[in-house]
Amino acid sequence: LKEIDYGDWGDLSDDEVISRFGKEAWNDWVHKSIWPQTGNWGSSAETVEAEVRSFVEFLLEKHDEKDTVLV
Repeated sequence: LKEIDYGDWGDLSDDEVISRFGKEAWNDWVHKSIWPQTGNWGSSAETVEAEVRSFVEFLLEKHDEKDTVLV
């Protein structure tokens, strides 16, 4: 697993993100999980969702219901 590439938002505090990209973009991401249109994030929401779906499918293929899997 890898962390989301936050692009230009990376290593910024909330206040810095709000100052540079606007409160609406920050609020949409933090409270509504809406991918920002600014900030040059490394992947699209669709790409990340597809990667997560693929990972879950892999886990389901390799493990049965009795297994405990720590991610």
